[in-house]
Amino acid sequence: NVQKGDVSVVNPPANTICDQFICAPTSLINPLSSRLSIQYVSRSSLNEGQPVLTKDEVSRLYEAVHAVSESLNEIDFLDLEFKFDENGKLYLKQVRPYK
Repeated sequence: NVQKGDVSVVNPPANTICDQFICAPTSLINPLSSRLSIQYVSRSSLNEGQPVLTKDEVSRLYEAVHAVSESLNEIDFLDLEFKFDENGKLYLKQVRPYK
């Protein structure tokens, strides 16, 4: 889940919807592919129907989450907070196991 700007995903203002998407490598279906599949469940009501994150940002976030997940090999699910700054730098603000 991701939202435009500093609007809360967890406790948003009334009638505010965030981007919700599922991202997985297409290599799960096609072993020769190195692309990601992004399936949107909902789109942000604050971004005129456009994705909040670019495909490049989703890819960089996926790689970061994958690296953290690999280093915590006993954990199946992660709850994390992240931010891309105005220069496009990715910050993982908080990562914790989700059970």
